[in-house]
Amino acid sequence: MKNNDEFNNDDLVIDDFDAWYDGDAPSSGGDDKQYKDGEDGFIITMNERAYPDLYYWSDVTGMSVDEIIDKYNGKLIWLDPRQYADSGDRTVGWITKDQYLTGRIEKKYKLAQKLHEETGLFEENLKLLKANLPSRPDCDDIHISLGAPWLPTWVIEKFMVWLLRLSFQPTVEIDTHIGKKVIIMRSHVNDVLNYKSYGTVDMSAVKIIEHIINGTSIKAYDQVPKEEGKGTKSVVNNIRTIYLNEKATLIKAKWQEFIRSHDRIEDAAWKAYNENFGYHISRFDGSYLTLKDANPNIKLYPYQKDAIAHGLFKKNMLLAHCVGAGKTWIYDSVVHESIRLGLSKKALIVVPNATLEAASKAYKEIYPQDDILVVHPKKEFKPANRKQTLEDIKSDKYSVIFMAYSSFDMLSMSKDYVLEAQMEHIKELADNERRAQTYKMGSIYQSKVKKAWELYHKLEEEFKETECSCFDKLGIDHMVVDEAHNYKNIYLSCGYDNIVGLNSYGSAKAEKMLDKVDYINEIGGRVTMATGTPITNSLAELYVFQRYLQPTDLKLCNIYHFVDWIATFAEDETNFEVDVDSVNGKFATRFNHFHNLPELMAMLSEIIDFYQAEPDDELLPDFNGYQDVVVKKSKAQADYIANIATRTEAIRTRQVPRTEDNLLKVTVQGRMAATDIRLVKDDVPQTDEDSKLKRKELAGLHELLDGIPDRIAMAELLVEKCQADIEFYDEHMGHQSKEYRVSFGEELMDMLAKNIMKEHDSLFSEYQGFGVWFPKHMKADEPYVILHNPGGNKYTAHMDFRSTGLGCAMRLEYQLNHLRDRLATFQSNVEDLYKQLHQAQMTIDEGNTYDEEVRSLATRLDEIDKELKGEDAA
Repeated sequence: MKNNDEFNNDDLVIDDFDAWYDGDAPSSGGDDKQYKDGEDGFIITMNERAYPDLYYWSDVTGMSVDEIIDKYNGKLIWLDPRQYADSGDRTVGWITKDQYLTGRIEKKYKLAQKLHEETGLFEENLKLLKANLPSRPDCDDIHISLGAPWLPTWVIEKFMVWLLRLSFQPTVEIDTHIGKKVIIMRSHVNDVLNYKSYGTVDMSAVKIIEHIINGTSIKAYDQVPKEEGKGTKSVVNNIRTIYLNEKATLIKAKWQEFIRSHDRIEDAAWKAYNENFGYHISRFDGSYLTLKDANPNIKLYPYQKDAIAHGLFKKNMLLAHCVGAGKTWIYDSVVHESIRLGLSKKALIVVPNATLEAASKAYKEIYPQDDILVVHPKKEFKPANRKQTLEDIKSDKYSVIFMAYSSFDMLSMSKDYVLEAQMEHIKELADNERRAQTYKMGSIYQSKVKKAWELYHKLEEEFKETECSCFDKLGIDHMVVDEAHNYKNIYLSCGYDNIVGLNSYGSAKAEKMLDKVDYINEIGGRVTMATGTPITNSLAELYVFQRYLQPTDLKLCNIYHFVDWIATFAEDETNFEVDVDSVNGKFATRFNHFHNLPELMAMLSEIIDFYQAEPDDELLPDFNGYQDVVVKKSKAQADYIANIATRTEAIRTRQVPRTEDNLLKVTVQGRMAATDIRLVKDDVPQTDEDSKLKRKELAGLHELLDGIPDRIAMAELLVEKCQADIEFYDEHMGHQSKEYRVSFGEELMDMLAKNIMKEHDSLFSEYQGFGVWFPKHMKADEPYVILHNPGGNKYTAHMDFRSTGLGCAMRLEYQLNHLRDRLATFQSNVEDLYKQLHQAQMTIDEGNTYDEEVRSLATRLDEIDKELKGEDAA
C-alpha cells in the first residue's frame, strides 16, 4: 500500500504480532507511553479497525491527525472523494490503495478532478488514479451488438434509417422496468426491404430487429386444429423459422457493417462503452491481518488472508475457491472480524443439511470462544421448538447462527415487507408512466400499474403469515451461504424459451433466496457466498451471482436485466438439432460466443475472490486415455427408439400425463437401450456382438493385458516389503512401559496439532524401530501419521485430537501388530491379478468381431477420401 518511491509492501509484514504489540492501543497522554512508528501504527489500525481510522492511528503513534495526513497521504492512505463530498471533513473517509483501486476508475478520476479544482486536496488521488486507469480497448476489440444496453438509442434508430432507407427516423423507447425496447414507426416502410430483403411474410424486418434488440426467440408458426375440442393452436414451422433466423443473421451482419463504416457512430459507441465500464482489476492484500482471536494453532495461508480482507473491504463477496482450499475458515473469519469491528451485528451462516455439524465444528475450532447457535432441522427447528428458536435468533443472545438449507428455505419475508415492496414497485411503474414519451409506452405502463395494484390487493387479502414469515424481523445483517451454486436457479428475464443449459423460469427456493439477499443489500448489510463450482453450464451463470451481489453496479452499467447482460457479453446461436428421441429435430439456442470479457472480469473482481490450487500429481491418477466402442443397433433397439420418438411427441403435445410418462423417463430409458436393450426389455434374445457392454469389455481386456504385468510386479513388491517389515518388527519389538507410551503419545499429538497443511513430510521420532512421519497437506479434521521402515512399506495410522497419549500409542501398535493381516491381503491381491490375467486371455482367445468391423469401416473411409480427392482434381 506504499508507493514504489518510498515504501515496499513487504516492509509492513510483521511475523510475530503478539510479541511486538499486546493489548489495546495506548491512550493519549503520559510520559511513560510506548508509541509505535507511523507504519506500525497503520498496521495496528487496519487490524483493529479494518479501515484507516486516523484518530485511532493517532492514539497508537502519538502523531496528530494532521501529521498523519501530511506524511502518509498518497503513500498509505488516500482521501475518498465521494465521502469527502458528502461530509466536507478531511479527517474522515480515508481509504487504502486496495479499496480505492476498485470499481469504475474513470468515474472516480473525473470526480477527483472536479473536487481537486474546487479544493486542491486530491493531487495524490489523481496521480494514483491516472497511473491505474484501465487501458481503453480499441474499437476493434469491442463487440458492439445490436441492442447493446449501453448504446444510445439514436444509434439503433440511425441504423434502421440506413438499412431500410427510411424517409423518417423511428423511435426506440426502453421499458426500464424490464429492459424491453419498443420500436415505434411513424410512417410506412418499404415493403420490399421490410418483407423480402430483410424480412419475410411471417415477420417484418422491423419486427425481427425488435426481437434482436430484446433478445427474444424468432419463430414462425402455423395454426393447426386442436386434437380435441374447437379452435386452433400454434405450432412452430421449422422450415420458415430457419428462414427467419437467416434473415436475422443477415441483419446482424449489416449492423456490423453499419457500425464499422460510420466513424461518428463507431466513436459514439466506443465512448458509451468506456463510460459504462472502465473497471480496474481489484486486488486485496490481507497480509496485515493477525486475526488475534483465532485459534493460535490454526495458521491461514496468504491467499486465505487476502480473501478475508476482500470480505471485510467489500460488503458482498463470492468465495470461488476450489474444493479443499479452506473456504469454511475464510468465511468464518469474515463473520467474526465483521462483528468484532462493528461492521455487522448478527450473522446467519446457511449450509447444506449434510454439512451442518462439520461447518459449525469448524467455526468452533478456529473461534472456540464464540457462543454460536446451531439450528438442527430435527431438533431446534422441529415444529414444537421452532417458535422458541426464532425468538432466540431475534434476541441478542447469539451473534452467529448456523442453519441448514431445509430450515432456511422455510423462512420467508413478512407480510409488511412484501406489501411495502409491492407498493414501491407500483410507485416506480407510475413514475415511468408519467415519464413516457409516447402514448403506446404510456399505455403499457398504465396496464402494468393496474396489474400491480391487483396483485397488491390480492396479497393484502390472501397472504398468510406463519411463524416462518419473519426473515426481515430476525435482525440478520450478514448472511453467509455455503455451496451457493444450489441457489443459482433464479428467474432470468430472457426472451429466449429454449436456451440449452439455462433454466430461465427459476425455482421457488432460489427466488426466496433472492428476496432475502435483496433485503440484506437494502439495509446495507453484508452477503458472503461460497462455492467451488461457480460455473457449471455456461458463463451466463456469472450474471446470477452479479444479480445477487452486485445489483447496483449492474444498474450503473445498464446491464441489470439479463437480456441486457447477454447483449453486452454473449452472443446466441440458434441451430436445428437432433432431439432426445434421436429421430425428430428441434431448435436449440446456445450462448456459444462471449465478448468483452476483460471488462466483465474486471467488474467481477469486485465481488468474486478466485483461488485455484495447484494440482498435486501425487494425489491424482494419470489419465490413460479412452476408447470409443461403436456397435450397430439391433432390430430390437431400432424398434424401441422408434417407440421413444412416438412417446416424446405425445409428451410434448401433452397427450399423456407427466406422472405416466415424461422426458426424463424417456432420456434415461433411451440411454439404457443404447447400452444394452436387455436393460429395458428383458425378453429380448441378444448376442454378445449386439451388446455395447460386451464390446466395451472386450476392448478393455486388451488394455488390461497391457497393464496387468506392471500391476502384478507392484503387488509382489508390496508382499516382499511387508515380509521384510514383519521380520524387522520381530527383531525390534520390545516392551514399552505405560509411562513411556503416555509420554510419547502426548508429545506426538502436541506436535501433530502444529502440522496442519504443511508443505513437506517431516520425521517426528521412532516407535518400535519404525519411523513416525508427519504427512504434508494434513487437514485439521483428518489427523494421521505414517509408519515407515526404510526399504519397507508405508502404513497410515489415523489419529484423533481427543485421544489420550496412551490411546495414540495404541493406534501405532495396532498397525504394527496387524502386519501379518496386511501380508495376507497383499498376497490375496497378487492371486486375484493372476486370475484376471488368465480370464482376460481366455475371453480374447474366443474372438472379437469388433476388430473386423473397425477395419471394414476404415477401408470404406479411405475409399471415400480417394473419391473426394478425385472430384477436387477434376
